[in-house]
Amino acid sequence: MPRSIPVKVACRVCHDRRVKCDRSEDVPCSNCRNAGRQCELIISRRGRKRKLPLLPTEAGSSRSLPQTSRSMPYEGVTSSNTPLATHAQDNGDKPQQEPCFPALGPSGKTPYVGDSSNLNYLIQQFGNPFGGTTDVRPLQDHLHGAMLARLGGPTTQEIERLRISTNESLNGQGAFDLPSKETSQALLDTYFNFSLAALPILDRSRFLVSLQDGKFSHLLLNAIYIAATVYCSDSVIADAGFASRYAASLTFYRRAKSLYDAGYETDAIVTIQATFLMCYWWNGLLEHKDPWYWLGISVGMAQALGLHQAKSYIRLEEKDRKLWRRLWWMIYVGHPLPNEVSGLLLL
Repeated sequence: MPRSIPVKVACRVCHDRRVKCDRSEDVPCSNCRNAGRQCELIISRRGRKRKLPLLPTEAGSSRSLPQTSRSMPYEGVTSSNTPLATHAQDNGDKPQQEPCFPALGPSGKTPYVGDSSNLNYLIQQFGNPFGGTTDVRPLQDHLHGAMLARLGGPTTQEIERLRISTNESLNGQGAFDLPSKETSQALLDTYFNFSLAALPILDRSRFLVSLQDGKFSHLLLNAIYIAATVYCSDSVIADAGFASRYAASLTFYRRAKSLYDAGYETDAIVTIQATFLMCYWWNGLLEHKDPWYWLGISVGMAQALGLHQAKSYIRLEEKDRKLWRRLWWMIYVGHPLPNEVSGLLLL
C-alpha cells in the first residue's frame, strides 16, 4: 500500500496550538482525529511578498533581455562553451527586443537545477520575475543576462578585462597545452580500456565526437589524462616527455586544477565528471585537496543538480537519463582510490 505524502503546511488546529502536524494529502492529522475536529489547512502567506521588477521600465515601453549565455570562452582556445553576448552597447543603441525564453538550438545547453540550488529556492519563494512558470531550468541564463544588462558599460569593460587577464594567466600556466597526437591517443585508449570500464561516468561516443570536432572540454580531457597515467605503460610516459609517472600525473593535475579554479568550464555535468576523475590524484598525507576533497565537490554538485532525485530525470533524453544515472551511482558508491587510501591508513 503506497505511503501518504506529508504536506508542508500545518492544519489550523496544529498551527494555533503550535504543535507538529502529521497531516497527509488525503489523511487528517492525528491531533484533529483525536479531538474529533475537521482538519483544515491554513492559507500560507509564504511567497506572497510584493515582487519588485528585475529591470527598470521606461515610459510607454518595456525592455526585454537579449539572448545570453552563461560564460565567455577564452580566446584562442576551441571549447564547447558558448560565447557570451554583449549586454551593454557603447554606442547607446538599445538592444533589439527578443523573447525572454528563446528556443535552444541543437548545440544549446539546458541548465539543470536541483532542489538544493539557491536559484530553485528563490524562484519557489518569490516567483518567476519574468512571469509564467516557476520552473527554474529556463531561467538561469536569463537571470545572468539580466544582471549583466544592469551593470553598464564601465563594469562590462572591466569584466572583459578580467576575462582577458584570466585567459593570459591560464595560457601562461600551460592549461591548454596538449601532448602529441600519438601520446594523447595512447592515454585515451588506456582510459577507455581500464578506468572507464570500471567507472562508466561518461558517454564514450559522445566524447570522441566532441574531441574530433574540436569542441571538447580541456578540464575533462586533462582529468582523463590523470586517470590514464595510473594505468598506462612506462613507454607512454617516456614518449610524452615526462621523467616519471608522478611528473606526468602532476602536470595534468595542475592543468585541470587551474581550469577548475578559474571557473573555465560552465557545463555542470562535465565539471562533475572531471572532479570525479581528479580523485585519481593523491600527493600524500599533507595534501589538502586529496581524493576526498574532489569527491566531495562531485557529490555537492550532483546533489545541487538533483541527480539523486527521480523527478530530475523527467525531461531528459534517454541518453542523458542513462548517463546521469550511471554518474550518480558511481558517485554514490564512491571512488575506489579514496577508499583504498583510507584502508591503507587504517591498516
